[in-house]
Amino acid sequence: MCGQYADLEKESYPEQIVALMQSAFDDFESYRNSNLIPELTDPGLPDQMIETSITGAEFSVFLNILEKSLGDARAACDAKDERTAAQHWRKLFGDKFPLPSDESKSSSLLKAAAAPAGLSFPDKPLIPSKPAGFA
Repeated sequence: MCGQYADLEKESYPEQIVALMQSAFDDFESYRNSNLIPELTDPGLPDQMIETSITGAEFSVFLNILEKSLGDARAACDAKDERTAAQHWRKLFGDKFPLPSDESKSSSLLKAAAAPAGLSFPDKPLIPSKPAGFA
């Protein structure tokens, strides 16, 4: 089921998670108070529907949880620091989702990944001298 809601144009897993959840929620929201469940085509057998014993009331509970989870995923994406983002992801994925170490001083989720590695470039061309003929 998830494949039909995936947005492969998104460039990061967090963006993909939010887009998938939003797309599914948009499709299913109208079922929230109808006491009905949507008919889902089996991706392996396109002429067949997925059979389930879930009730309309149970599907309503699922939609409520999906909506809350979507809010947590958005909050994680919008977080100003790594620790806050991780705390929101933990609401979705549980306590096994890692928290950043306290030593992490990054205030931007991108800054730490894009920090230069201390490399410098010479101000003149280098000419190899050993071994002979190398490079």
